[in-house]
Amino acid sequence: MIPEKLKKVPLRPHPHVVILGAGASRAATPDGEKWQRIMPLMKELPHALDLRSILDKEQFIEATRDFEAFFDSLGASGEVDLQREIEERVISFFNSVAIADHATLYDRLVLSMRKKDAIAAFNWDPLLAYAYRRNGFLKTLPSLLFLHGNVLLGACYDCNRLGWNDDKCLKCKKPMKSVRLLYPVMKKDYSADPVINEQWRHLEWFLESSYFVTIFGYSAPKTDVDARSRIINKLSSNRLKNLSQLEIIDTHAEELTADNLADVVTEITHYHHHDSFEHSWLSRHPRLTCEALFQATMMNAPIKSYQQPNTVNLTELQGWAQEFHDAFPDFLREGQEWQG
Repeated sequence: MIPEKLKKVPLRPHPHVVILGAGASRAATPDGEKWQRIMPLMKELPHALDLRSILDKEQFIEATRDFEAFFDSLGASGEVDLQREIEERVISFFNSVAIADHATLYDRLVLSMRKKDAIAAFNWDPLLAYAYRRNGFLKTLPSLLFLHGNVLLGACYDCNRLGWNDDKCLKCKKPMKSVRLLYPVMKKDYSADPVINEQWRHLEWFLESSYFVTIFGYSAPKTDVDARSRIINKLSSNRLKNLSQLEIIDTHAEELTADNLADVVTEITHYHHHDSFEHSWLSRHPRLTCEALFQATMMNAPIKSYQQPNTVNLTELQGWAQEFHDAFPDFLREGQEWQG
């Protein structure tokens, strides 16, 4: 049941933006995906892709030490065939990933946000996309943005539309084409590919007006200068930054706040960190995080925390989401339209 007091809370129009890294997919599937495979972090990719079978001993050690630097060095040294083989293994591995039948943390995440909000992911795996699709009946889910591409993301370049690559374009009915992935080179060019460039422009648009920003499982590596610069610049120009909240969810959140995320933290006056999603505002105030923040900080009338049902039954979780949706019909009319 939705508490009656919640139904009377005035809705806030500003977005909550969540930025996801590989740590989020690991947290979303602690026991592995449908086939019990643990989602790899970047440093674990050489093992997941069985690169030992195509690299010599020294190359494999280098790849496990710093996969991004190793991959980049292959292009610089002209080993394009080996680089292409690794790219093909990346696509093959993540295309084979399947989401579990039960409710996952990604289901909880997409159902804890609204149409005015956005989730931006650096991850290639399709787990977030699958969770989004099976909860799409709600019609008030957040925008999804894939900052490095995604193995399930598709595009119709004739109609300039995005969708899923196993589906058809809603306009011309032709099959969607897979978009390219942005591989881990040291100097990433986010503007080179039109789809990835559009994803970043959309994220920047959201960040400029965000009231709440959550960074979940993303370490903001200092080698990714362009990504850090884009995120920091838009947080800096956000007119609500003195009132907004930054939330960092990571098992090493305290260290990240002091190191990689120090520049991000300085752009938002208020921040806090958690070691798990369960302790976050998204978990304690699902679908009303911005309202909970406003009531607590601006109205001195905090909303008592509430949570989604503690269940792995997806149907039960979706029933809660539908009930919440029905209690707030204005959810359907929220959010500004992205003009591109």
